[in-house]
Parts: sequence; structure tokens; C-alpha cells
Amino acid sequence: MVNEILIFASCSNELNAKEFLTYPIDGLILESKDKKAVTLGTMQLIQKRTTLPIFCRVQSDLVDKDYDLALKKLLVDANIFLEAGASGILFRNEEESMSIALNKLIQTKNGKAMIEENPSFEHPLAQYELFLSFQPYCILSTGYQSKPIHGMAMIQELQHYFKEHLEIAPYGNIDPNEVLAILNDSKTHILVIDEEHLKDMEDIIKALYEYSPLQAKSNQIQEDKAYDIPYFE
Repeated sequence: MVNEILIFASCSNELNAKEFLTYPIDGLILESKDKKAVTLGTMQLIQKRTTLPIFCRVQSDLVDKDYDLALKKLLVDANIFLEAGASGILFRNEEESMSIALNKLIQTKNGKAMIEENPSFEHPLAQYELFLSFQPYCILSTGYQSKPIHGMAMIQELQHYFKEHLEIAPYGNIDPNEVLAILNDSKTHILVIDEEHLKDMEDIIKALYEYSPLQAKSNQIQEDKAYDIPYFE
């Protein structure tokens, strides 16, 4: 499909996942509201209701305190999610050797890596050269700003530099009135919507369809299938 945009919904619990699943989304990212890991139980509840890809975030608060313990926690958590059927793992690039070890585990388990860039890294290109070696599903970027709409110049530069080798998706607080501008400016193939904007999904979908009329037509044809999702009890 021309200009197809994959919509991933970021949510922290099964109730919000249920609501997101009433819209034509393509996958779920499970992470807490403060961008930390959710529980295995949360993922398993959602798995009962959908076959869409699920990426689970892993995060350690021990990176600056005890490297070995932090790495062990990340690897154990990632392995648990992947063994239970997660499609992939989302992690933030906190430290190079840690990211390498985590990505190796994900590949060993035939999962996919979704990586959040770390704006504290001084040289973006060096960080992205590391990502290139990982062959990730995509990189989530704010363009080194507080909001992706403010970091579009950096996102465009990174997209141009890495071209077809890395899928770089704007990530963070994306307001409904910013969706069309972000799609036009970034030419991304992946749009991540935070649960904070769950209430705005109708406006977000309208903006998406305005950007890609062909996608709107395709989704209209599959409307009954897309909305035929069991409710949580």
C-alpha cells in the first residue's frame, strides 16, 4: 500500500489497550506512564484479546549504581517477555555495551528491537551508527527535543543520513493537531500514539487519513474486521 502508516499505541494497562483496540491500530507498546516496564500479567491479559504485535519495554533503575545487576535485570525481563510471546522489546539506549547485550538476546529469541534514542548522548550520529549494527525494527526519536514536533529538523537529518537502513519514528508527546505536520515533515512509516491522547484517537485517525487517502479507503473496506475485537470483562 502506498503511504501506509503503521499505528502503534503506547499503553500501560489492559483497559487502555481495550480502548485502543477499537481503532484501526497495527500494534501495541506496553510501558508504564513513567516509561518503565509493565508486568508480565498485563501483557498476558492483552494477548488473550488480540494477535497484534506487542512490544514490551524493559528498563532498569540501576544503570548508574550497579552495572552488572542492571544488565542482569534487563536480560531477565526481556527474556521473560519474549518467552511469553512478545513480538519484541523496547529499550532505551542507556549504555553501549548494555544495549549490545540486550539486542543480542532479542535476536537470539527471534524477537525485534525497538530502541528509544538517548538525548544525553552528545553525538547523535555515533549513537545511530550503533543502532545500525543492531538491525532494529525501528528507532523512536524526539529529535533531541522535549517534543518531536520541535525536533523535526534533527529527525529529518537522521532520516536523510540513514535513508532506508533505519526506520526512524517520531516519538513522545504528539498532539492531534501536530500529527499531519509530523507525517508530512518526517515521511515516517510508523506513528506512535501515547495513551495520554487516547481520547483524541478519532482526530488522530482523521489526520492520518487526510495524509494517506489510500489508507483510509483500505481501512474502510476492512472496518468490520478491524472493530471486531472482544471486550475486556
